[in-house]
Amino acid sequence: MTSDTAWLFSAEEIENSPSRADGVDAQSEGRTVARMADFLRDASRLLRLPMLTTAVAVKYWQRFYMLESLKRHNPWEVAGACLFLACKVQETHMRLREVIYATVKVRTRGSEDFPDGEEVRESHPHYFAEKEKLLIKERVLLRVLHFDLTVDHAYKHVWAMTKTFIPASHMQGKVTQVAWNFINDSLRTYMHVQYCEREIAASVFYLSANYCDVPLPDGRGRDAAGRRLISWHELFPVNLARVHSIGERMLDEYDPSMAKRAGADANGASGDGERHGYRS
Repeated sequence: MTSDTAWLFSAEEIENSPSRADGVDAQSEGRTVARMADFLRDASRLLRLPMLTTAVAVKYWQRFYMLESLKRHNPWEVAGACLFLACKVQETHMRLREVIYATVKVRTRGSEDFPDGEEVRESHPHYFAEKEKLLIKERVLLRVLHFDLTVDHAYKHVWAMTKTFIPASHMQGKVTQVAWNFINDSLRTYMHVQYCEREIAASVFYLSANYCDVPLPDGRGRDAAGRRLISWHELFPVNLARVHSIGERMLDEYDPSMAKRAGADANGASGDGERHGYRS
């Protein structure tokens, strides 16, 4: 069992998370999961971090709250610690002061006092308080995660599938980008602590190929010598039923009108990577 697989939870375990046991209802927890993914993405953009670093931070946050309650630990503070730790693990080095500046600015953006976000620099009177909170949460985060920081990425599996089945072309890039957009959107759910990244990658690759009208080998074709051409899901062994289940779950997160526009196999998906397609 890989370390990443060890951090997968059943639907029942997610349904009975520590937050739920602490009185947080499913809708509130779901909104917080999505909000923190958006927060980490926006802070990462401000820091110009690669999406892989953002995805690692989101997965750390979600793993943490599979073991701890939202009522016991401030989700914004934990998210800041997750981003700082992800920067170290991914070697996208950011100084602590830069992470504090970005997370506080995004966190306070839209508030009455700071419509554009509060800018907390080292000279700011609140800087050292923010610094201490983040460092304390980082220690708590490491303890709860048992210093197990290994993270698999669906992105790399998608790229392997795309290179294998789609010749180098503009369409190869388009299928890859749409699939990555699906992954980015799926980070707004607990999907990445329920399914392995290889299964998620297979699902988004399948959805993306359908969205882009790119046929995939289904195992019924033959080569010039009459030999059966292997299907895409045989070459990258995955359970096709689970792949379809993940895809349906993913598409359920989109607004039906946007899902209809995509024309993918199940119900379709926007594939544009923007979160405005989600139900509010």
